[in-house]
Amino acid sequence: MTSAINDLSIYGIFYGNYPELVKVLEHAKDHVKEELKSSKERLETVSTAEAVDGSKPDPEVIEAYLDKRI
Repeated sequence: MTSAINDLSIYGIFYGNYPELVKVLEHAKDHVKEELKSSKERLETVSTAEAVDGSKPDPEVIEAYLDKRI
């Protein structure tokens, strides 16, 4: 998605031609980047998490979290 927004000039979509559209798409691109960053951090946390007592997390709980059931 973000690379497609970067390629808008190929299709003749410039800030000068469509200023509001470009603003919205740039905002969407920034939002997607932030969401990808936070998702990556969540995945790293879940995949490397250890409980305070040293036990490993339940794989079913990890799956539920990744499926966003939690």
